[in-house]
Amino acid sequence: MGVKPLSRWQWQFKAFWLYGAVEPTTGEQFFLQFTHVDSRCYQLFLDEFSKAYPESLNILHVDNGAFHKAKDLVIPDNILLLFQPPYSPELNP
Repeated sequence: MGVKPLSRWQWQFKAFWLYGAVEPTTGEQFFLQFTHVDSRCYQLFLDEFSKAYPESLNILHVDNGAFHKAKDLVIPDNILLLFQPPYSPELNP
């Protein structure tokens, strides 16, 4: 019988964030993958989402994350952000 050698190993992993929207009645989806969460990434998501669905008013249900409320955020005309009330995790899909 052999002996299993012992060694130190640092597990490698790569985190990522998905920004997305799902149309509840049809299941149509729009997702973008980013390496982190901040207002610049969220702005890019909003801009691309707006371009993907230019002919409709798009309501996005969002929590109260700081990047959802950043002062430098420019919300496209065809997107409406609907903020959930504070301390209501049961409303977070």
